[in-house]
Amino acid sequence: MGKHKKQTRGLQRFESWSPDTKDTADKRIQTVEETLENMSGNHFATRERANDFVRLMRSLPDPDPILRKMGRGITALQELLTDSHLESVWSIRCSASSGAEWFCAAGGDGNGKKEQEAADLFAEELRQLDIPRVIEEMMDAIAFGYAPLEVIWRAQGGRWVIGDIVGKPPQWFEYDQENNLVFRTGVIGTEPLPKNRFLIARHRPSYANPYGVKVFSKCYWPVTFKKNGFRWWTVFVEKYGGAFLYGKYPNNAGETYKNELLTSLERMAADAVAIAPEGAEITIESLANKGGVSNIHAEYIEAANKEISKAVLGQTLTTDIGSKGSYAAAQAHNLVRQDLAAADRRRISACFNRLAAVWTYYNYGADVLPPVFEFVKDEDLQQERAERDAKLYALGWRPKKAYIEREYDIPQEDFEIAHEDEQGSQKEQGSFSFPTNSQTSCPCGCGTHTEKMLFQKAASLFADKQTKRQLKDRRLLDSFNAVMQEKGQDAIDKSIESYVNALGTVDDYQDASQALLSAYKNHSLDDFASCIDNVRFAAIGIGGRKR
Repeated sequence: MGKHKKQTRGLQRFESWSPDTKDTADKRIQTVEETLENMSGNHFATRERANDFVRLMRSLPDPDPILRKMGRGITALQELLTDSHLESVWSIRCSASSGAEWFCAAGGDGNGKKEQEAADLFAEELRQLDIPRVIEEMMDAIAFGYAPLEVIWRAQGGRWVIGDIVGKPPQWFEYDQENNLVFRTGVIGTEPLPKNRFLIARHRPSYANPYGVKVFSKCYWPVTFKKNGFRWWTVFVEKYGGAFLYGKYPNNAGETYKNELLTSLERMAADAVAIAPEGAEITIESLANKGGVSNIHAEYIEAANKEISKAVLGQTLTTDIGSKGSYAAAQAHNLVRQDLAAADRRRISACFNRLAAVWTYYNYGADVLPPVFEFVKDEDLQQERAERDAKLYALGWRPKKAYIEREYDIPQEDFEIAHEDEQGSQKEQGSFSFPTNSQTSCPCGCGTHTEKMLFQKAASLFADKQTKRQLKDRRLLDSFNAVMQEKGQDAIDKSIESYVNALGTVDDYQDASQALLSAYKNHSLDDFASCIDNVRFAAIGIGGRKR
């Protein structure tokens, strides 16, 4: 009985890991083997079982306003990827997550032996899969609101392994009145999804809208109007892109004469060669203002592209800085894109963590905490890269400008790399310079080359905010100490000099004592008071920043 209670408590804990598991503990214990046998190796959602016919209203209709007004489904949004600009910005957003590095940390405090073993094994199984493809299929939830992915389980070596994770078309599924995702079968039928067989990624779902918010729905009209804009622009170019032919006919010309002249003009427009009836006059003219009219079409398409960029990336300047943009504005817009990328990664991590909970329970039981899937932060990557490059630089490696721009996102126009034979002149111009064996050391005697400006400080450039604040306070204290030591030494030298002069005028110990006391009384305390005030001011300033 005690053992059964322990299993029940573990299953309750597992329920918190996997929202898709809703069975009671007793029923779960009885049916787990049967569930594993049914899920082994085969796909549940297949094209043969999917059906797109009209269904009864037992399901919850998709409340997306664009799709409802058009009377169409998600396939209308999938067709939008034929637009080159939408494909471009969507690839940018997907690559921010699919190309990021990831790892699996041990559950709990990370000190458990079983937890660490589970994390290593789970990460190894994921590495056997095409994880970038899986992440991109999870990203479909942002485009279409939700993205079902089927987990293909396989029995191998006495345990259950993840054979594959396959994204399935969202139009094969729908939500019922209880907000449960079901699979469409037959003409009007639905079938519940097997437990722990599907991962459901969703973008901003709610009780009223379990289908999630579709970003591509915001792009539908800009893409549609943009296509029409290209269509009319093409017509405009065909009509007015070349010279305009103008024919004159006599006043007494009949319809036959006019038709022959018109045919001649059409042939001339196509072949640049034509004949005309006698007495006809043909002139070639151009429209003086056709350039301004053409710009209207270009601005129309550019406006549509900006709307698409804002819908997908949250901003516009990382894809097109334009004629009035600035680098600073582009950097600000890039921060918006990074925030969206961080949110996407959290959403993807949640899906993998649900899978990790089920995988851990099947292979280790309920007493082992599941691994935690996480993406490596960009700041961590930059700091590790900077430390590595600093070590390589000390060994003689010299980077190129393209490398610094690519790896550290510093525009080439913002720095210069000084060559060894040009370092004297480059330092005067304020350019970056690099250490060589022939360079002089710091005058303070610390042994550090004065020219080590970029890579010796590179690690601190990408530190977190707290570390940067500590480094700034440390530099302030060092500078303050240097100034105070210099001033203090001057004050001490003056005091000693006055004492020595006083002692030089006496002959015995008693007179020396009186001379020293007199010299101390005559010494000004303003310097000491000023020094104490400076110390208090610096301490208050540093303490305020730390708060």
